[in-house]
Formats: sequence, structure tokens, C-alpha cells
Amino acid sequence: MKTIFIFLTALLLQYDISAQVKYTLLTPPKNIIDSFVIDINSDGIPDFILKHTQKKELAAGAEAVNFTDDYISLVPLNFNAFTQLPLDFGSMINKDQKWCTVPADLLWTSHIMLRSKHVKICKHGPWIRTADNYIGVQLNLNGQFFYGWIRIEAANNATSVTIYDFAFTDKPMLGIFCNNAYSIRHCLSVMQFQLPVTEMTVTGK
Repeated sequence: MKTIFIFLTALLLQYDISAQVKYTLLTPPKNIIDSFVIDINSDGIPDFILKHTQKKELAAGAEAVNFTDDYISLVPLNFNAFTQLPLDFGSMINKDQKWCTVPADLLWTSHIMLRSKHVKICKHGPWIRTADNYIGVQLNLNGQFFYGWIRIEAANNATSVTIYDFAFTDKPMLGIFCNNAYSIRHCLSVMQFQLPVTEMTVTGK
């Protein structure tokens, strides 16, 4: 019992009791075929751009060969950062993550068409074996770091991406678990411990 008490005390000391999770749910989820600006903390300043781009090329020669490349990428703005590798439900996001501060592809595919017939698709990138997962984010607000996540689902062929929700903690340097709407509303987490939540629903356009 003493060990458990010490453990729980140490866990609680990591948190400021005045801290909150600011959670935003997109209703319905936003399906992106071009680009979408994400304002994690709703301060009117864009934090990230989640986008899908496509490049096409026609190879010269006797055979009509078309190459189409689709990319799903994230662009950090205003010195923010993100995790290029997908995070699972329950993962903790904090300063110890490997942070990416430049635009990077999450998933890209190469489609090869021969005489209008689809003959091959090649997949690349860290999201190649996943679909519905989390991107960890680090917000740089006046030199202080705030942590959060974005939950997305990348289409298997990288032709589109869907964003479901996102959240962050309103206290600098405070870690946050990757959760979803149900676990947040019912105060569930890996440690069965959750900060108070301020929830905002945004109607998708």
C-alpha cells in the first residue's frame, strides 16, 4: 500500500491541478482532399496544415504509361512541431518524443497505369501500415511548449485523409495521453487518470 501511495503521489505531482485538456471534436469528421488548416488552441493563429497533394507524369514511348503520386503530409507553422511516426491510443506525448519541425510526408503512394489499366501501387512512409492513429504535436507559444495530439485516418491509397479530433493541455511542459472522445468524456486513460476537460465541437464544412 505504501508503494502504491508513493507512486500515485508522484503521478499527481506531475500535474498542475489547475491544468485542463482542451478538446475539439469535428462533427462530422473532416475529409480532406486538398488541405486543411488546424488551429489546435483556437487562438486564431494556424498551427498546422494537413494536406493531400497529387503529381502526375506521362512516360513517353510506345506504351502509354502514367505515373500518379499521392502524398499526405503535415506542415508545422510558427515554430511548432509534430511526430512523424503514428502514435497508438494511450501513448504519452511529452518532451521526450522525436519532434519534426519541417514539412514531412506521412504516407505517399505511387500508382502506375498502363494503357488506363491500374497495374501497380507502391506505398511509402511511416503511416504505411496504419490508418486511424494519432499525431503528437508540440505548440511553441512564446517560447513555451504545450503538448497535444491530432487524430487522423489516412486513406489506404493516400488519396485523402480524414481528421476526427484534436486536443492539447493548457499548461506548458505537461504531457498528455492519446485519447478519443469516449475515453475523454468518461475520464479514462492508460493510468485511469485524466485532467479536467473543456470540450468544443466544431461543425465540419
